[in-house]
Amino acid sequence: MKASGTQLFTLLQGQQHFMIPLFQRPFSWDRKDYESLWNDLLEIYEDGMEERHFLGSVVTKSMAATPEGVTPFLVIDGQQRLTTLTLLLAALRDNAKPTEPQLADKIHRLYLTNEFASDDHRYKVLPTQSDRQAYRTIVEEGPSEDDRSRASGTYRYFHERIRKTRIDEASLDFKKLEQVIVGGLELVSITLEDTDNEYRIFESLNATGTPLTQSDLLRNYFFMRLPAAEHEEVYDSVWLPM
Repeated sequence: MKASGTQLFTLLQGQQHFMIPLFQRPFSWDRKDYESLWNDLLEIYEDGMEERHFLGSVVTKSMAATPEGVTPFLVIDGQQRLTTLTLLLAALRDNAKPTEPQLADKIHRLYLTNEFASDDHRYKVLPTQSDRQAYRTIVEEGPSEDDRSRASGTYRYFHERIRKTRIDEASLDFKKLEQVIVGGLELVSITLEDTDNEYRIFESLNATGTPLTQSDLLRNYFFMRLPAAEHEEVYDSVWLPM
């Protein structure tokens, strides 16, 4: 393993693609989780960038680069943080569009998408199958009114907080908030070697947090034994219907 301290800006810059593998849980952060993150960000916003907040670790395993030059990574741990932070950035982008279109365009091109990549490699972060459609819609155009997914609820929470929050009776400075999000949070990036078993590491990392359910363990067990090329088909035709 290789570990290094980093910020979100460094993690997302360039043609990066973080894919949440099938053995991971769906996006599951609820209001208390993303509300805590929002309060930490406001503290950094008010106190200055020297008051960085440690958010935790992101454990990934690199994969072969695509023909377009995108570098894909499997996310073994940290998917809740990465998904939540990119939903927050999408909410900031959409708040900035009417008054600061250049900033909105920067956020979309730099932190949310790989502009010239095709298919799913277009997205900096790609959740598991059950969350993908809602997430894609948010990144491309914002959630539809009838979308009640957890990802859409998280996006709406941040969109409302950005719009309504006042600091010393002034609205939030969007450019300052962008810098707080991408540069004010400390992360530890851990990259696995080719010989590391990502499935067993996933189980070990989650053994001390919210317990893995029987279905989590079964999904992990079966997909660990399937060739990677068969994962999508088996998930769509067998696992998802169950």
